[in-house]
Amino acid sequence: ALRIWLKLSLFRMAVRRRLMMLCAVAASGGAALAMGLTSRRVAVWRSAALLASAQATAAFATATKAAGATRRFSVADHAFERLDAGTDRVVAVGDVHGDLAKLRQLLVRHGLEDGGDGGDFGYGRWTGGGATLVQVGDCIDRGPYDVGTLLYLESLARQAARAGGAVVRMLGNHELLNCLGDMRFIIPETLREPMLPPAGLGSAFEFSKPAPDMQALLERRIEIFKPGHGWLATDVLSRFLVYAKVGSTVFVHGSLAVASRRGNALDALLPGAKRGETVATTEALEAFNAKTQQWLREGEATESSGPIFSRNPAPMKYPTSSPNARQPIANPDKVPDPPFGLMEAQGPLWDRRSSRPAGAGLLPKPYDDLGFKLAGLGAKRLVVGHTPQIGTGINSAPAAGGAEIWRIDTGMSDAFRDFGGGIPEALEILRDGEEVNVLTLDGANPSPIPIPNPNPNPNPNPNPNPNP
Repeated sequence: ALRIWLKLSLFRMAVRRRLMMLCAVAASGGAALAMGLTSRRVAVWRSAALLASAQATAAFATATKAAGATRRFSVADHAFERLDAGTDRVVAVGDVHGDLAKLRQLLVRHGLEDGGDGGDFGYGRWTGGGATLVQVGDCIDRGPYDVGTLLYLESLARQAARAGGAVVRMLGNHELLNCLGDMRFIIPETLREPMLPPAGLGSAFEFSKPAPDMQALLERRIEIFKPGHGWLATDVLSRFLVYAKVGSTVFVHGSLAVASRRGNALDALLPGAKRGETVATTEALEAFNAKTQQWLREGEATESSGPIFSRNPAPMKYPTSSPNARQPIANPDKVPDPPFGLMEAQGPLWDRRSSRPAGAGLLPKPYDDLGFKLAGLGAKRLVVGHTPQIGTGINSAPAAGGAEIWRIDTGMSDAFRDFGGGIPEALEILRDGEEVNVLTLDGANPSPIPIPNPNPNPNPNPNPNPNP
């Protein structure tokens, strides 16, 4: 009887939210309909329609809050299935790489932030109401505002939770590298950012020594990212996820598959799993999230990955090494190794087979059963970042079993402008997949999807200096 009552209650809430959404769209003047939006699977909205979308989101947020319909389930920080995140409107953003200006410009354009400074920590106010924002990792490196980007997302996450929305933040390989003391991909400007936590973040962190020069600033940056010690690791990154599911969509930075020659990264979590077998269950992915967050928060991992990359016993020197010189990771302060699997070449933060460069087409094994793995998780699509889709923008590729893989790293940072990037886009998933849109700044950059055939070039790479 309780189950039936809960289902009926949720159904009534869904009907009420849908009716209020229709009223909000009508109140916005019907601008979106006037733009002639079609019912095709993916639409790129032009300027007036984008504005109407932002206005409708704000009106919907106000209406639902007044009706008391913004209540969300409370879930643990490490939960894989984000029951605290609504599915009416989900906006997913790819790799930011320190370009905070581009990120804010995109979110303001689509009604998730007001562009001011009245929010937490002096950033903009969340205006997305009950919407969900997902950032799939690699917020940092290559750009000028690494700490600022992380604090900005923390600010939006706090405000969104108060408004009945959610901001889901994912770990990328560049966050992991910084937590290991590897700063090869930073630029000098980011060392001039404030490195002490803002008031209200809840950390009593203090530096052990002054920073008279760039070398000392580099050492300070290593300190604030150190798991179990630095405030960015313990107070901010410890709430980031490796795997997340919102409605019927799974999000991960690199890949859902974690198989490798050393065995599956999740085997340690599921003793009954066969070695080398790709295991994907809600319990396993939640356990993986929990172990990673524990490592960031406490500096300990119950099972170490071991030094997958050779460590350099000497402290990293400024200026940091060129990314082209594949040098060992510096580990001056003996950073504890991350949980087993995070540093695997075919692990969730590093594997590029799901995020193959634009034009790569269908997926090779072991992804031929991805649809069935997603179905086992109650999901229909996988959204990844990691590899810039230069020249194509956000795109999708089909996989066996009816699955969709969406690649949303567009190389939005100005660091990729010389390679044809620097164009911010976001993926919008409405009503849990009934409609999927590619959002741009001006609506004039359509992304061709899906990609029907594999690229004859087995290793296409438009970026001569790819991520590690």
